[in-house]
Amino acid sequence: MRKLPIILGILCVLLVGGYFTAMYVANKMADTKLREALAKTQDKADVAYDSVSVNLWKQNLSIADLNVKLKNGAHFTVGRVVVHDYDIKHPKRPRYATVSVHGMSIPVDKENFHDEVDSVRELGFQTVVADAALTYRWDPDVQGLVLDPLDVQVKNLGSFQLATEVDHINVKALRALEIEDLAVKRLHVTYNDVVFLQTVMQNTQKNEEELVRYVSEGIDEEIVKAKDEGRANAVKSLTELGRYVEQPGKLAVDVVLDDPVKVSDVLAMRKVTDIIKLFTISISQQ
Repeated sequence: MRKLPIILGILCVLLVGGYFTAMYVANKMADTKLREALAKTQDKADVAYDSVSVNLWKQNLSIADLNVKLKNGAHFTVGRVVVHDYDIKHPKRPRYATVSVHGMSIPVDKENFHDEVDSVRELGFQTVVADAALTYRWDPDVQGLVLDPLDVQVKNLGSFQLATEVDHINVKALRALEIEDLAVKRLHVTYNDVVFLQTVMQNTQKNEEELVRYVSEGIDEEIVKAKDEGRANAVKSLTELGRYVEQPGKLAVDVVLDDPVKVSDVLAMRKVTDIIKLFTISISQQ
């Protein structure tokens, strides 16, 4: 019986030692692979980071304190990038991944915002701070991409969420801006404004009174048409939009594609109103 505590102690030492050894090996391998990957992007960007670590319990990879500078001069920092899930069977072209970005900081300067730098600073921003998360799946059989979700949260500005499913994606065709063959099976977009659109609308009211009046009259006409066509949701959304134009506040927009559609069919539509009818659009404000 006296040997049992000794055996258990040895097992504990082996387990703990094995765990930390595995952690060390995993971290070294992750650091090596990351450096190899970044070396292939040197012609497009310079990327430096403080550390990379692997959590075997949570099965994720974390990269801390990134500093990124693109060759066009744009630059930003990221507090932490976490890879929660990743297709290790296809490392060159992973078919699925879940990634989150925490504390992205983008200075409001000429290199990042060019001619819009003064406009962004007028909104009260010297630095744009954001968090983001992305989950995607790629199906090579149908050349289909699923984003569910893409979630971007910009501090003191607004948030954007996108969930979509698109088939028949041809990379060469996309590079040539040939999008006719794309088939959008699902699309859901949500935007919650904190200050951006509100400030833009307030400035427009001050400087473009005729434009605001023209837009308001156009909205009133669309409300009448929507009532005649029995589109209750459109009446509600347009009414909220009209109220927003007159008294801007915190705006929330929710857009859902009603049925799958081919991009070629959308491009063939000549009226914007016909395109709008493809979606259920909800607009509200606080």
